[in-house]
Amino acid sequence: MHIHCSGMQSTMMVLPALVVVLLTLGSTMSLETYSDKYDNVNVDVILHSDRLLNRYIACVLDYGPCSPDGRYFRTILPDALATNCAKCTDKMKGNVRKMSNHIMKRRPEDWAKFVQKYDIDGKYKESFARFLNEQS
Repeated sequence: MHIHCSGMQSTMMVLPALVVVLLTLGSTMSLETYSDKYDNVNVDVILHSDRLLNRYIACVLDYGPCSPDGRYFRTILPDALATNCAKCTDKMKGNVRKMSNHIMKRRPEDWAKFVQKYDIDGKYKESFARFLNEQS
């Protein structure tokens, strides 16, 4: 008996969250959530360091090199945006909200670049705005 197991496909996603965050994050740990490997990242440190924030933004927008965590976030960003972070851990959702809101308010030109890259048609605008206003 031969069993073929295919690896989980990497999915693409936004944001920010960045975020940004994130804020932001390849492959999934399970079908339900993204990896919690970066749940303990202190987003406040990134948001209060222009050097770090600029590097993450450049990574996510494909303007510059990426750290391993930046590459992970960039990879899942499109899927997270499309699903309102449905596969995000609770901690990740909070980080995405914090990172996205920070960039929207304090760096609107960078937010416009995210939108241009990841939601040019505006199809996620309303649902992502609702997600950003939810409480974790």
